[in-house]
Amino acid sequence: MVDTDFVVIDDTDQDVAPELSLSPRRFYLHDEMFPIERAESKTKRRAGAPEPQTWEWIVPNFSVNEVAKTFFGLGPDWLRWRYHPSRSDRHPQGYFVLDGKLLEPKRTPHNIRYYTLPDIERMAHALTENGTLDGEQLVAVIQVLRGIARIYGVES
Repeated sequence: MVDTDFVVIDDTDQDVAPELSLSPRRFYLHDEMFPIERAESKTKRRAGAPEPQTWEWIVPNFSVNEVAKTFFGLGPDWLRWRYHPSRSDRHPQGYFVLDGKLLEPKRTPHNIRYYTLPDIERMAHALTENGTLDGEQLVAVIQVLRGIARIYGVES
């Protein structure tokens, strides 16, 4: 049986980042817990062309397709459409609003969306808050996220 009761923890006496103390919610995962990998543009360089573009991203990270299928059991179009306002005006900013703030995906320099484990955790909370996921589904997503984090040596 899955325990779906959540206790709000008062963490005002703890050392937490200021932006976290504004929310009554306490997340398990944060980007700072994970390693950063450097990536470089793989396009061929012509003579005289500028140096290839490099960027850093957090690992592990997931594509739209991987997030939709692995964590929510749906297709990538389902995930992309959740960023659009709903036709019924029930979700005027889209479905990924948490504590009044729109959750935006991270993007590579080539404008490709990608998500980290903490991003997916917040997305799951937003979907639960607006009724798209139920409590049991939220718990299942968080268990998978924490399992993957453990594989990367992160204890949350």
